[in-house]
Amino acid sequence: MGQLNPPLLRTLLAACCCSLATGWLIGIWGGITAMPSFTAQICPTHHTRSSSNSQAATHASYYCMYNDQILSLSGSIIYLSALPALALAARTTHKYGRKPTMWGIAVLLVAGAALGAAAQNLAAVFASRALMGMAMGCSFQAPTMLLCEVLPRHRRGLGMYFYNIALSLGFLLSGLANMLLQQPAWGWRASVALLAAPGLLLAGLLPSISESPQVLLQHGKDAAAAQLLERIRPKGSDTSAELAQMRAAAARAAAAGRTAQRLTSLVKHHQPELVASLLWPLVLMLTGLNVLSTWTPNLLMALGAAPAFALRSNTVMMAVGLAAALLGTFVVERVGRRTLLAVGGSVIAASMALLAVLLAAVPMGPALLPVALVLLCMNRVALTCTLQPLAATVPAEVQPLQVRADTSSLTTGMRNGSSFFVTQFALPLLCAAEWGLFLIFAGCTAVGTLALFVLIPETRGLPIEEVHLAWASHWLWGRIQRVQQRTAGSFAAPAAPAGSDSSAKQLAQHGSQSCQVTVEMGSVMYQGSEGKA
Repeated sequence: MGQLNPPLLRTLLAACCCSLATGWLIGIWGGITAMPSFTAQICPTHHTRSSSNSQAATHASYYCMYNDQILSLSGSIIYLSALPALALAARTTHKYGRKPTMWGIAVLLVAGAALGAAAQNLAAVFASRALMGMAMGCSFQAPTMLLCEVLPRHRRGLGMYFYNIALSLGFLLSGLANMLLQQPAWGWRASVALLAAPGLLLAGLLPSISESPQVLLQHGKDAAAAQLLERIRPKGSDTSAELAQMRAAAARAAAAGRTAQRLTSLVKHHQPELVASLLWPLVLMLTGLNVLSTWTPNLLMALGAAPAFALRSNTVMMAVGLAAALLGTFVVERVGRRTLLAVGGSVIAASMALLAVLLAAVPMGPALLPVALVLLCMNRVALTCTLQPLAATVPAEVQPLQVRADTSSLTTGMRNGSSFFVTQFALPLLCAAEWGLFLIFAGCTAVGTLALFVLIPETRGLPIEEVHLAWASHWLWGRIQRVQQRTAGSFAAPAAPAGSDSSAKQLAQHGSQSCQVTVEMGSVMYQGSEGKA
């Protein structure tokens, strides 16, 4: 933490407010739908059916107690509403910077919490969840980009783990709020209203933080970027080499053109980054993370737990997850990303497989709950310590500046799109497949972990504007890049379009890097390494 001075700490705290709200929003819903006061006021049909199921429970009715598409949609709508918000956020983040998107997050959180607390019917609840879902979608984009851009390279992983701690803290606070407010008839309304707190705190912090140096360079504010970089690095540090890297990245971003040109360049010249952007969030969601984060109280009640026990157990599980997230901060910069991935994926797959075997072999009932809770806690520890923070860190740090906003939106879009389908159909699938649902999660985790381990290189300790060089030494992507270079005529550069010469000259003036600029299809491809000029 020694390299995190007050400007960086304020930026980290602002990003953590977004993450805290996201965890709270995801974690709150299962507990609220387990409150009899909420179902009686907002979902009376489901309240009547669940009461009758609990009075005459059978093996099948335990699993099917929450098989309700409307109930599932009320939980998954936050992911669906996040998708259109991402299209706007991508444009705003690229054109105007990271802070305007974060202002939008604050406004949407406060408006959604106010609407939800005052809701009188299911339509108002859906509208409230949709507003806060839009905020959640943007929370996985602009804040993570800002953190990766301003943090020193040896503290980037640590900063992203603190972002993950805030997410786990949000899960815990949602569980505590639901547990403490379950008895009053207005308790669920107070629990929803508390979601405005992170939005208000974020709004209070945003005036005191700065844009990233990369954004300032993209807008032609070279002197301001240099001053900001000196302010956010330890006193007396030599920032010239890092500033030269950022200037080179800004020159490439300026030559990348409009959105259509950037996306064309992404597909043609940045296939490894595209794969990382889409594969990481998909694998994370197929572990069952959001299902367990949203529906844990309902799953425990489906196993025979009383509502009060289910809410307490959910709070315990979230507290264990927060402790694991804190533990992760001590190992993230000491252990490689791939090592954490391998260990975490193995534990997650094993815990889900053991839970499936337990449910298949032991008769359903309250006696099953303690062992099930232990396995769920094992799963939570592995997720919050490894895959969950890595899924935010690695896709954000491997992207070159010229396509960073676009790929960040793709990552968040994949995360929310897959979350919608997994969360929407988890409860019906639980009814149909019973214990087989957890076996599906175990299999998906094992296959996904292997794919990530094989396809994604190590990125720990690399400067963010040089991470793209890791692909060149990868066994697969290095070969693909060499084939593409030979096909394009190796490194021979044709005449550059207007404007790119000045960018190359500007880069040469600041030295400390060697680069070759190849212009193809109106975009600038960069090959460089720190050191010789």
